[in-house]
Amino acid sequence: MTFLNKIYYGWWITLALFIAGLLAFGGGVYAFTLFLPSLEAEFGWGRALTGGAVSVLWLSAPLLPLIGYLVDRFGARLLVGTGLLITGVLYMLMFFVQAAWQLYAIRIIMGIGKLLVLVSTTTSAARWFLTHQGVATGAMLAGTHLGGFLLAPATQYFIDTAGWRYAALMLGITVLVVGLPPVIWMMRWNKPQELGLLPDGVNAAEQSKSALDNKADEAPAQYGVTIKQALKMPAFWIIGVLELIYYYGMSAVLFQQTSLFTDLDIDSGVIARIVGAFAAIAMIACPLSGLVVDRMGGRRSLILFFALQAFAVICLLLFKNQNDWYLLYTFVILFGIHLGATDVGFCVLLREQFGNRFYGAIFGTSYLFIVSMLMGGSVISGFIYDKTGSYLGGFLPIVIGALFAILLLNIFLKNPSWKLSGYKPELLDEAGSNP
Repeated sequence: MTFLNKIYYGWWITLALFIAGLLAFGGGVYAFTLFLPSLEAEFGWGRALTGGAVSVLWLSAPLLPLIGYLVDRFGARLLVGTGLLITGVLYMLMFFVQAAWQLYAIRIIMGIGKLLVLVSTTTSAARWFLTHQGVATGAMLAGTHLGGFLLAPATQYFIDTAGWRYAALMLGITVLVVGLPPVIWMMRWNKPQELGLLPDGVNAAEQSKSALDNKADEAPAQYGVTIKQALKMPAFWIIGVLELIYYYGMSAVLFQQTSLFTDLDIDSGVIARIVGAFAAIAMIACPLSGLVVDRMGGRRSLILFFALQAFAVICLLLFKNQNDWYLLYTFVILFGIHLGATDVGFCVLLREQFGNRFYGAIFGTSYLFIVSMLMGGSVISGFIYDKTGSYLGGFLPIVIGALFAILLLNIFLKNPSWKLSGYKPELLDEAGSNP
């Protein structure tokens, strides 16, 4: 018990959010796709109708700024608990689905639960950690990928043995029984200051004010700009452009790869293993990339991650047949690493630029750029393929965009006027404005 008491409490927050992400994303994203064949068979719905039930999850995206504000205002415990409660209850309500509109309504509301967990996770990492924010964020996000490994096989087993309705019921019960207790018990405090600590476990009583004046990252309380101030800073919009570039590439490749490999006569079993490899590599890359981000900083690490994206897509474009397996393996490894690592880089970059006091609202608003490409990236690349008969026109811009992103990040590094300077904690009143 003494050993456990010596562990910085932020790591218990990390564990609780790891479990929450595993259930909210593993259940809400990975496992849900397994229900589609059963729904199509029972109701006679087409693939467009059942597939749409996956993407409508993002229709709740306009609520992101509000969710970010609520996390800043009420803390992560209430929001994460509500998100898991929504996910669990709505999965249980799937047991009663008889019409497509009911399924769509469930998925739209379930999307709100997913966003509550996501925004709370990244905000908590920025609030409890500064020096080790990358590792903490990566560890929390690793749960979202692990969820696919643990919940997808279990869900498929229940679908095969008991039917999709009972599988949905069991999944909902699992989310509530496994996910809620750690959140309720471990997330009793919203920030380290409530325990007399600074981020990363530094004792607030031992931290001198002179050190705070020299280094904002050692601030004893939440520091940073408001969302209104952030919207006036060039950094916010440039980060938005970087997010558009990255998530277009991620969405275009991830959601079109099955069709591409099918066109190249790759066996369906091999394609399934490729998809599984992405999740496995991304799961491992999340916490390991945190070490890189904490050492290099958000901006420098993103240069590396964009370079990985460009090189991975070049390998994919050069892959023509099964004799080029080394290109396919290189693509899978590099794209999987960048898939798990880049989210961590963006989370740390936002804190570096705008601070952590109003991180929830800033992250939530910034995430709108991400959602637009998660919804549109695959559609754009698919449209280009329909018009040209090739993925070259949809994938080559990913390489060009990654190189442009590296250029923007180098400008960031050489332009200190875009940093958080001028917004030190003592210059912010309790309302978050400069006195």
